[in-house]
Amino acid sequence: MDEHLPFEGGESHPFFMESEIHYMATYSLLNNKEYTVYYNSPHELILGIWGFKNQDTITYIRSSDGEVLFTITVEKFKYRIASGLYTVPYPDLELLYLRLLLSIRKSKNISDKGIFLQHTYSLFRYLSTIRGGTDIYLASEKLRTILYLKYRRNSLIHLLAVLNAWTDQNPDILLCHINLPSTMPHKPILIEYLQLFYGKRKIRIHEYHPDPETDQMMTTDNSREIILVINQLIK
Repeated sequence: MDEHLPFEGGESHPFFMESEIHYMATYSLLNNKEYTVYYNSPHELILGIWGFKNQDTITYIRSSDGEVLFTITVEKFKYRIASGLYTVPYPDLELLYLRLLLSIRKSKNISDKGIFLQHTYSLFRYLSTIRGGTDIYLASEKLRTILYLKYRRNSLIHLLAVLNAWTDQNPDILLCHINLPSTMPHKPILIEYLQLFYGKRKIRIHEYHPDPETDQMMTTDNSREIILVINQLIK
């Protein structure tokens, strides 16, 4: 099978969507004996790729029937990631980052989660300093601290950074009401992450239709910062 056929194109690339492929990484040590590691998604593999040499190989395997599709080197896999980062729309770049965050939380195949988490901490700290586009306040109801947030941007990662900053600074928050614009992309996976990270009981999601006259929606594009973090994983 031609290795270029299955995943050509920006938005159809498996890094930016659910994949029906799993991956076998093959590497050798000083004794020249080959070892293999299996990954259930490209996102798990991206998070673990730092541990392999460029000459090691990645085999694409179709999950439904176990058919081997093709094998490429780790170096070529990294190139595919790097080139894809600059060709997809910004919402899909954020989607990739959110899938990496979900993989960190859910996967047992990632040996060292600290590298990505440290870079994410720095990214979130920076993004939380970007002002505007959030109407947010705390209220006390029945001796409980409740956060109310109306979000007037369409950025998944900026929202997570703002929410993380507020909950870190106010650890007594017991409930978060988050009002999202109907235009926000990829809301299902955002909600999945919020409920996984904070717990379903702590998160309440609402939706509103932005009014052009009263809701001043703000644009957000932090492509450079997100790409910088991902490139640290594959350098």
